[in-house]
Amino acid sequence: MAYAQRVVNSERERFEKEHGWVIKTMEEKSSMVRDEYAPVIFAQETLSYLESLDMMSGEVDYNSVEHLLCLSSSHFKI
Repeated sequence: MAYAQRVVNSERERFEKEHGWVIKTMEEKSSMVRDEYAPVIFAQETLSYLESLDMMSGEVDYNSVEHLLCLSSSHFKI
Protein backbone atom coordinates (compact mmCIF):
# COMPACT_ATOMS: atom_id res chain seq x y z
CA MET A 1 0.00 0.00 0.00
CA ALA A 2 1.21 3.50 -0.77
CA TYR A 3 -0.21 7.00 -0.32
CA ALA A 4 0.35 10.04 -2.50
CA GLN A 5 -0.36 13.67 -1.76
CA ARG A 6 -1.54 16.42 -4.06
CA VAL A 7 1.05 19.21 -4.20
CA VAL A 8 0.52 22.36 -6.25
CA ASN A 9 3.58 24.04 -7.74
CA SER A 10 3.40 27.03 -5.38
CA GLU A 11 3.80 24.59 -2.43
CA ARG A 12 6.48 22.39 -4.00
CA GLU A 13 9.57 23.99 -2.42
CA ARG A 14 8.07 23.92 1.09
CA PHE A 15 6.86 20.34 0.58
CA GLU A 16 10.29 19.12 -0.59
CA LYS A 17 12.05 20.82 2.35
CA GLU A 18 9.55 19.33 4.78
CA HIS A 19 10.09 15.80 3.43
CA GLY A 20 13.83 16.08 2.80
CA TRP A 21 13.69 14.95 -0.83
CA VAL A 22 12.76 16.29 -4.27
CA ILE A 23 9.74 15.19 -6.26
CA LYS A 24 10.90 12.80 -8.99
CA THR A 25 9.44 11.48 -12.23
CA MET A 26 8.77 7.80 -12.79
CA GLU A 27 12.23 7.71 -14.40
CA GLU A 28 13.62 8.91 -11.02
CA LYS A 29 14.74 12.28 -12.39
CA SER A 30 13.87 15.58 -10.71
CA SER A 31 10.36 16.50 -11.85
CA MET A 32 10.00 19.43 -14.24
CA VAL A 33 7.86 22.41 -13.24
CA ARG A 34 4.16 21.47 -13.46
CA ASP A 35 0.91 22.90 -12.10
CA GLU A 36 0.54 20.02 -9.66
CA TYR A 37 2.22 16.81 -8.56
CA ALA A 38 1.17 13.64 -6.74
CA PRO A 39 4.31 12.33 -5.01
CA VAL A 40 4.18 9.17 -2.94
CA ILE A 41 4.60 10.23 0.69
CA PHE A 42 4.24 6.85 2.39
CA ALA A 43 4.73 3.29 1.16
CA GLN A 44 4.90 -0.07 2.86
CA GLU A 45 8.37 -1.60 2.92
CA THR A 46 7.87 -3.68 -0.24
CA LEU A 47 6.92 -0.50 -2.16
CA SER A 48 9.41 1.88 -0.54
CA TYR A 49 11.06 2.51 -3.92
CA LEU A 50 7.95 4.53 -4.85
CA GLU A 51 8.52 7.20 -2.19
CA SER A 52 9.02 10.67 -3.75
CA LEU A 53 7.93 9.53 -7.24
CA ASP A 54 5.30 11.75 -8.86
CA MET A 55 2.42 9.50 -9.87
CA MET A 56 1.35 12.13 -12.40
CA SER A 57 4.66 12.07 -14.29
CA GLY A 58 3.74 9.16 -16.57
CA GLU A 59 1.21 9.49 -19.39
CA VAL A 60 -0.84 6.43 -18.45
CA ASP A 61 -0.61 7.10 -14.73
CA TYR A 62 -1.53 10.76 -15.14
CA ASN A 63 -5.10 9.98 -16.22
CA SER A 64 -5.66 7.53 -13.35
CA VAL A 65 -4.18 9.84 -10.74
CA GLU A 66 -6.09 12.83 -12.06
CA HIS A 67 -9.30 10.82 -11.60
CA LEU A 68 -8.33 9.88 -8.02
CA LEU A 69 -7.57 13.51 -7.21
CA CYS A 70 -11.02 14.55 -8.40
CA LEU A 71 -12.62 11.97 -6.12
CA SER A 72 -10.60 12.57 -2.97
CA SER A 73 -9.05 15.18 -0.75
CA SER A 74 -5.34 15.94 -0.88
CA HIS A 75 -4.23 12.35 0.01
CA PHE A 76 -5.17 9.14 -1.74
CA LYS A 77 -4.24 5.46 -1.60
CA ILE A 78 -2.42 3.97 -4.58
